[in-house]
Amino acid sequence: MRCAFIDRGDLRPEEMIGSWAGELGQTQFLPSHYLKHAVDFDGDGRRNLMKSTPDVIASTANFWSSLGWQRGQPWLQEVKVTRNLPWIRPTSPSSNPRSKWAAWGVSQLNGQPCRPIPCRPR
Repeated sequence: MRCAFIDRGDLRPEEMIGSWAGELGQTQFLPSHYLKHAVDFDGDGRRNLMKSTPDVIASTANFWSSLGWQRGQPWLQEVKVTRNLPWIRPTSPSSNPRSKWAAWGVSQLNGQPCRPIPCRPR
């Protein structure tokens, strides 16, 4: 079986080192996301998410954009949690609305309610 990363010239076989789950690069792209969203931003003809900082940053922004992130908007928000946050509940930030996190006492670091992060629908 041929390897798209090698065929395209993006990576050499010895560079194809990833995590235990198969992600590649500094921001840990799944191979399918690498193939779909990686960009050659430094103009060297390769999409190198291992060693090219411009390629890493541009590719990550391209991937986030595909998920709804918009230029000029924050991509994460540092928050303060309360001691009674239900940590035992299997959950992730994206699986609950902000109103649920607010009900659990999650707030901005200054104690104000978390502001919405605008996102376009997928």
